Amino acid sequence: MYMQIKIAITFLKTVVPPVQRIYFKRFKVNNRKAVPSKGPVIFAPNHQNAFLDAVIVGASTPRGPWFLTRASVFKTSTARFFLNELRMLAIYRFRDGLSQVKKNDEVINRCIDKLEKKESLLIFVEGNHDMRYSLRPLQKGIARISLGAELKHDFDLGVKIIPTGLQYDDHSRFRSNLLVNFGDPISLADYADIYKEDPVAATDKLLKDLSEKMSELIINIPAGKSYDETLNQFYKYRTKEKNLLSQLHSDKNIIRKIINNDAGDLKLSPPKKRTNPLLNIIAIILGFPVFVYGAITHILPWLIIRKMVSSLVKDPAWIASIKFVNILFLVPLFYIIYTLLFYYLTGWIWISLAFLLSLPITGLIAYYYLYKYVIRASSLKPQASSFKLKI
Repeated sequence: MYMQIKIAITFLKTVVPPVQRIYFKRFKVNNRKAVPSKGPVIFAPNHQNAFLDAVIVGASTPRGPWFLTRASVFKTSTARFFLNELRMLAIYRFRDGLSQVKKNDEVINRCIDKLEKKESLLIFVEGNHDMRYSLRPLQKGIARISLGAELKHDFDLGVKIIPTGLQYDDHSRFRSNLLVNFGDPISLADYADIYKEDPVAATDKLLKDLSEKMSELIINIPAGKSYDETLNQFYKYRTKEKNLLSQLHSDKNIIRKIINNDAGDLKLSPPKKRTNPLLNIIAIILGFPVFVYGAITHILPWLIIRKMVSSLVKDPAWIASIKFVNILFLVPLFYIIYTLLFYYLTGWIWISLAFLLSLPITGLIAYYYLYKYVIRASSLKPQASSFKLKI
């Protein structure tokens, strides 16, 4: 078990971060210092993008948390293998059957044991994933675990809950943006008095406080009939900001004004500056050989990823997870095979290494060339029904 934990933590800390930098165009972790370096901690992120959310949060903190995720994703042996290696624990829901739900008592006891050992947990408090930009009602599991652990130690264990916001610009698209936003810790000791008088009231207050803090960290458009209308208005007025944190603050301000029917002073986004046609022609001509090189060396992994997404993914929230895993494992495998073949044919070790280094660079250039000069910009226009933000 220790070896498994060590491998999982090493994997998250060393392999995932560089892939994040490739997968996302802009990626930022905000307020990382809010996460205690020691003591029992529970991360409470919003949940929009299947198991990719867990991987991203786990790699964004040195704590190496244990993840609670719904049992339904453990159905296949392959899924169980990878999820167990990443320290994920199955939690059952009523839809899994009453006999399965009874197993949660054992899982909760395991979680309390982890907290008593000063370890960390990650719990998706909404209970499921949804690609809408709305914070859903929080489930009571996190209160049961955190308050239960503290109760055993007369509220002297020191459990902290870290509200966590994951803000995707586009849930599914490669080279989109992601902000990981850690909030200030919630101390369970603050709920000791109210819990001793009324445990239900303590649970309700904890969930209310946590929901409010999480809402501050993300775009939160109220769910309901007006969701699509609000999102369309948001697209209309949204402007591009210099960094992801500024972008979030700007987005939240726009949404607040739209919801409050106070959008009169908002200005429409200015039209994009036209690029110099001559520079475009030069870029097209000079970039074409690189595009061809990058396209040829990446066509096989791209076709495999596309096939996997189309054949395996029934829930759109899994698209990014499948893409990320393939970039994590499949693409490097192809790079190694190509490099070994190149070395076998040439016998030049240094040129083979240079060839290896060229692959990710030319692959990204080919991707940008494809979308900028081959696919028309009009085909990339965001639609409210897709629940995606593109900027």
